[in-house]
Amino acid sequence: MRLFLLPAQLAFFLTVLFTADFLQTASLSSCKLCLVPEYWQGYGRFTLNLLSGNWGTATFGHLSAPAVQFLAWWLPGSLELAFVALALSVGLAYPIGMYAGWYGGRPGDAMVRSASLAMLFLPTFLVILLVISLVYGAFYRAVGDVPFGLTPSVIWWGFHGGAPGWIGSAGTTEPTGFPLVDGALHGAWGFEFVTLVKTLLQAATIAMVFTPIFLRYLRGRLLDLPREPFIQAARARGVPDRQLLWTHGGRYVLPYFLLTLAAALPVYVGTQILTELIYNDTGLGTVLMLLLTTGHLDGFPTILVLLLALLLLVSGICVGALARRTDRRILGEST
Repeated sequence: MRLFLLPAQLAFFLTVLFTADFLQTASLSSCKLCLVPEYWQGYGRFTLNLLSGNWGTATFGHLSAPAVQFLAWWLPGSLELAFVALALSVGLAYPIGMYAGWYGGRPGDAMVRSASLAMLFLPTFLVILLVISLVYGAFYRAVGDVPFGLTPSVIWWGFHGGAPGWIGSAGTTEPTGFPLVDGALHGAWGFEFVTLVKTLLQAATIAMVFTPIFLRYLRGRLLDLPREPFIQAARARGVPDRQLLWTHGGRYVLPYFLLTLAAALPVYVGTQILTELIYNDTGLGTVLMLLLTTGHLDGFPTILVLLLALLLLVSGICVGALARRTDRRILGEST
């Protein structure tokens, strides 16, 4: 099977875009509207609004602003959380998956398979709620704040002299917008500690959902590697197993590992959005919720369609680029 993800995703995006616009302007029984020029003019305006960032307005507390402004305020925090969560997921899955695959069939491998399978069967929202319920009391006693949000809450600031001027009314930080970076730049080490602990907690929650996916894929790729001729030849020359695993095995599996990450990107971002919503962060998930509950939109599904498009296109581009630079067997082509 040849690589066709990107064209398929483009076609899917155009279909969803058409459907979103149709459902907001017409009922399912009025398909004749599709035949009149006015409909296609409205469809053109809808698409233009989508691409130009004209997504309507939303309300958060006493703030009312364009939806794209909320996205600009809160996207840096989401990106920071995504970076930490990805690093944690990879840092856990890579060594455990490599070890389990290399020593497949041993007790350690059986434990890894059982644990990862159990985690995959648990619903994402249940994992998040379980983590919150288990750590809430201990978190408050250790940190002096509730585990919700990415930055200190009003409860914490009430015991520490109030929020400083470099924290905006929308919960944004200056000058970069990235909370951990700005806390360090201002030397606000109390703020930095609380923000870091909250970020690590949420990143660990995301990692609990996503690490099993990476781990099982890595294990599957490594199972047959010890029997490969080049590994057998290296072992016959006296190369120790540790070097074979982490040097030869690492080079062998890394492209496929990155390929898995690119293909699963939409699932990963969806997991983070759900985590942000339940943890009540000011992030990408909250922007979506504002648009669904308080938004005044020219096109209700606009932001949802935009995010779907970005995820599908980024994933397809990454998969294609990685596939061209790795083993041609990824493309299903003969060598």
